[in-house]
Amino acid sequence: MFNKSKINVIHHMVLNNGTGLNPVESSTAQNGASGSHSIRSTPNANEIPQNIQNVDKPSTSKTDTNNRDFMPFGSRPGEKLFILTGTVERVIHWNKLLSKQFCYFEVIAAVVSIQEGNVRTQKIMLLRDRTGPILQVIYYMLTHLAIEDFHLGKMIRCVGKMIGPNILNAVSIRDASNDEVESLHRLTLISEQAVSTHLKN
Repeated sequence: MFNKSKINVIHHMVLNNGTGLNPVESSTAQNGASGSHSIRSTPNANEIPQNIQNVDKPSTSKTDTNNRDFMPFGSRPGEKLFILTGTVERVIHWNKLLSKQFCYFEVIAAVVSIQEGNVRTQKIMLLRDRTGPILQVIYYMLTHLAIEDFHLGKMIRCVGKMIGPNILNAVSIRDASNDEVESLHRLTLISEQAVSTHLKN
């Protein structure tokens, strides 16, 4: 046999089905009218543990701010990476013109001397065209070297970054192929045109 109070609650839920109240809200309203403890469908924020309340809060630490501000090189206006191929004389000249740009230089020239460096494991190789200035190439024991039958006057290819008016910090040194030596003049003209175009813009 049904309890009369239960029948009234069910009847109240059916009548309020089209008013937007869900069964939990209807039952809550009925219990509130009878003086019993009310049921909340969602907990109060004050009752949520502190460690749970802070889960979705964005971090404002200095480290996070720096990470958001980080942008890869080349994504900002004016940032360009240059890799230019040329003779000793042109590389020294380009380095003066592009002092504010990040550049790698590929130099193809003859070795005129090798000297000990100022620090341990450091070597200094001097390169020169047939005439003109001398380029100091600094390298270390860990620098990539691929030179066979080394001798003064040998044509080699060095790649690195200029760290002074006539000083190149090499990351790779190897023999220059015959094709590279023969095409050096053409590659120098192409790089010269690229530098001129950049300076005009």
